Amino acid sequence: MADWCRGCRCYVEGDLYRGYCEHCWEQWKEARTSSSQQTGAPDGRSYFRITKLPVGELQFSQATISGSFRNGASLSETESMLRMNPDLVHKIPFISVVRDAGRLVSMDNRRLYTFRMAFDDDHQVPIKLFDSKEDFGVDEFHRKATSICGGHLVEVRDESTEKDGFPLPRNAKTLVSRSWQEVRSSMGARLYFQGNEVQLCGSRRQVEEGIRHVQRILSTYDCCTVDLHDYRAKEAVKRASVEWRRRYPTLSVEFDAEQERHYAHIGGNAGEVKSAEALAKALVDETARVWEEVRLPSQSGPYFRHLLPRRLTGKLHVDERQDLLRICGTAGERRQMMTELEELKRDVSTKQLQVDDSSLRWMLKKGANLKELCRNTSVRVTVGDDTDTQVHVTGDSAEVKQVMERLRAFLQENKKVTKTFDLLPGSTRFVLGRLKRIRSDSEAKLYVPKDGDQVCIQGNQRQVDFAEELLQQVLFVEYGSIILKISSQLVGEIVGKNGVVIQSIKSAREVDIQFEPANGGWVTSQISGKKEDCTAASAEIIQRLQNYELVSLQISSSLVGLVIGKGGANIKAFKCGLQIREDTQSNPWIISGPRDDVEEFLRRLQKKFSVPVLGGLDTYRFACPDCGEDFPEERCVLKHIRQRACRACSCAGECGAYYADKASCQKHEAWCPLVKRCPGCHAAFPSEAELAKHVSRKACKARSCRGCRKIFTDIPAAELHQQSCEQYAEKMRDVEVRRHILQLKETLCSTCRFGEQKGSSCSTCKALLRRAQLKWHPDKNPDNEIIATIVFRFVQAVWDGSPQWLPATDTSDETFQAASKDARKPASSKEPEQAFRPAQRPECTVQ
Repeated sequence: MADWCRGCRCYVEGDLYRGYCEHCWEQWKEARTSSSQQTGAPDGRSYFRITKLPVGELQFSQATISGSFRNGASLSETESMLRMNPDLVHKIPFISVVRDAGRLVSMDNRRLYTFRMAFDDDHQVPIKLFDSKEDFGVDEFHRKATSICGGHLVEVRDESTEKDGFPLPRNAKTLVSRSWQEVRSSMGARLYFQGNEVQLCGSRRQVEEGIRHVQRILSTYDCCTVDLHDYRAKEAVKRASVEWRRRYPTLSVEFDAEQERHYAHIGGNAGEVKSAEALAKALVDETARVWEEVRLPSQSGPYFRHLLPRRLTGKLHVDERQDLLRICGTAGERRQMMTELEELKRDVSTKQLQVDDSSLRWMLKKGANLKELCRNTSVRVTVGDDTDTQVHVTGDSAEVKQVMERLRAFLQENKKVTKTFDLLPGSTRFVLGRLKRIRSDSEAKLYVPKDGDQVCIQGNQRQVDFAEELLQQVLFVEYGSIILKISSQLVGEIVGKNGVVIQSIKSAREVDIQFEPANGGWVTSQISGKKEDCTAASAEIIQRLQNYELVSLQISSSLVGLVIGKGGANIKAFKCGLQIREDTQSNPWIISGPRDDVEEFLRRLQKKFSVPVLGGLDTYRFACPDCGEDFPEERCVLKHIRQRACRACSCAGECGAYYADKASCQKHEAWCPLVKRCPGCHAAFPSEAELAKHVSRKACKARSCRGCRKIFTDIPAAELHQQSCEQYAEKMRDVEVRRHILQLKETLCSTCRFGEQKGSSCSTCKALLRRAQLKWHPDKNPDNEIIATIVFRFVQAVWDGSPQWLPATDTSDETFQAASKDARKPASSKEPEQAFRPAQRPECTVQ
């Protein structure tokens, strides 16, 4: 009976063996005989079924196969025959194929290999298909299923094979393996990895084609390295990479094994790598806390180191030396900190100032000076070292300007200055004794050069000015000098034996006395020291000199020998018992000694010889400090100086000091408390009266207050003072009162103006007085109550017949002030007439 075969679905014209053709039945029996499980039959529950499938869908079950069949036919010969006649496939026993986990695994690998080499992947060949391993036999299946490459490749043992490979880029294994799975059935070559290399095994053609295909795969490859910065981002990327691998099949993500290195290496298809890199960087920005360096303005590190921790929220560090700001945080936190930093930078400025003096830079580095410069500001001042002479000021623009002004003032004040101060003649020793005190008070360096005429002052401007002020005070207030001429015959009496007398005078008064020879038999002695000590020392010397006397004797040449005697016997006899000295080298002779001894000597000489006495000589004289002219008394010296007979000048006050030049005198007058100086022209006057007289003459721009008589530099200053001066206001009130009283006086008639009777009989004057009372009542003049009260009382006194008028010819302020003061006194109710005592005037005769 003809029917279709249940196995190969061919049409059989004859009997079927249980629904199968003869070929399918034989194949089943052969499979049943070779199987370890001899159960089942082709009907109902058959082990396999005959079908056709593309040869490319079938997979190898073994890794290697033999190069020939059991009958001795080689695989290459069979391949050639099939290529020449594809119909011969039906004469070759069917391939047994088992369906396992969605794969079609061939149990006849040599036949499958010849089919793959001979036909294309889509060429269909007849097979025996087992639906499961149990239908084929589990033990037999596992014995044959020994492939290690997933069934895509098989190696021919007997046929010569080739191997070739090349290194792969990092993370390219996943891309190559995934892409190779799609074409492994058509390649024929076996691909596997050894370390970082890809290896291809097969025939030369298969290997070459495989290499070309792998290179095509690698042409789409791309890789990148993402810096994860810290362990937080590394853990986050690791967790996210699991999802990325599911989303991108060819993607491979690797991480460095070392703990200190935080890098992610991403490889795969270029598009997938780009997407994964963007995701990784976004995740790193969200999670990684990274240190970022920001360049600050030059020399602004110290300022930002104190400012930023209070103004920025986040972890940061400022390197003052390199002017670098390091901020730590996520990308969002760093962007926020950078925005706040840019806002701060807009208000910050840095200015520089050149300071070449190293001592000034050292002074600026002191904490107290810097604190004073930056007082009430947030400015930071940076002082350079020896190589950098710049001073940098950084902070808010307005505060920087303020600190720069303070800094310039500080440098100007502390700038090293050297100044010389001229000393007065003979004052060097006096000043040297006080230099130590001046140094300690002024903190300046003072020294006297070898010539001794000047004092050199070194220090800042304040120290130099203060030291100069102290020197002026020493020279022109404390120091005094008196030039006294002493007769050369009496110098020895002042000096004493071995200088005992002069030393006692110096030690008792702390003065210095210098002797210099002068013309005309005089010796100039300069007494210098404190003024009171100089006066006392000169008084003591004069007192000593007053006990001595100088006498000149005119002795003729014929008597010289007789007076002297042989070998000086006569002169010795005259001097016997007397302490006198004689100068016989010139004529007339000069006899000096104590007053009584000189008189006794003259008496003895006159008794024996008739010698004329020319007269007594001065023992001392006061000398002018400029021209050297001498005078018997010091007041004569002052008179000589005030007559402008030479360049010497005396103090305008009453202290009696005088100097050799006007400049020194003016310096003394600046310190003298007895000198009254005009504030307008700075002229000196001996008294307040002379100064007031000078101001009243308007000889300069100085003016005095018209009330208290205080003197000011100019008219605006005086007028400004008069606005608050009570005495001036009182005087102006008196003037105003006088003006109103005189106006009222002129309105009355001449008879009533001087009336003494109580109550005026003149009706016209009564009306005027009544209106004046109403006008000047204090209640109606609250703004000018004092003037109104005074005028009202005057009017009331006139009404009562007791006028206190000023005479028409009297315009003095004193008289009027006395009257107005009496008017300002409150009138007693018991003695109303005593408050304003009337003047004696003619009685009014008007009826």
